Amino acid sequence: MRSQGTRWERRIEGRTRPGDRRRRPFGDPAAGMSRLAWARAVAAVLLMLVGLSLSGCFFHTRTPEEPIIGGGCDFDFKFNDKWEVVIANMEGALGCGEASEYLKVLNDQFLYVPTATLVGQYLSAFATPWTKDREEIFIQDQFATALFSASLTDSILSGPDDDGTTIRLTARYRIQEVDAAGNPVGQLYTDTARFEFVRSSLFVEMTVWEDLGTGPLSFGQRRGEQGGGV
Repeated sequence: MRSQGTRWERRIEGRTRPGDRRRRPFGDPAAGMSRLAWARAVAAVLLMLVGLSLSGCFFHTRTPEEPIIGGGCDFDFKFNDKWEVVIANMEGALGCGEASEYLKVLNDQFLYVPTATLVGQYLSAFATPWTKDREEIFIQDQFATALFSASLTDSILSGPDDDGTTIRLTARYRIQEVDAAGNPVGQLYTDTARFEFVRSSLFVEMTVWEDLGTGPLSFGQRRGEQGGGV
């Protein structure tokens, strides 16, 4: 006859005995995470996925804009180790309104030399030497409102003569005031200039721009009108 067992044995029958640990399903409160915590975790993941999905609706690739007056365009400014690069960088700076790039290719001893006619016409502007400091004031003032399409060596008349330190050439230039799209909007400056460049270590920099006055209107006219800070 089967023993009915003691009352204590009957009470623990059907319960988990020590050492008999059953694996509970994930999310079961007894598994270490309450149902409320589990629901919050799932909600947080869903919110994150919704946020990532919506971000694709608000962030788009920016459409390239027209160059802004006073600086910025796609010209590839290069290391000025040749006089040709100096000219190209100056032309790019005039077209982009990049004063810093323009000034980079000017030697600290840079000097603009006006014609005698310009000196007489703008005596106050040219009464003292037009140095790099004055060219900086001039070009920053110009780029605040204007851009220029330039060909500084439209045709080379003589040179370049290179003695190992100084490079000299004479060329006819064309500088046209343009808008941000490159359309002519103002004066066309054409003249002949004598350019000098100095080679220092790895750099080549412009040290002299002298207008000769053989053209109808030199860029020095614009310098005289602005005054270079005088």
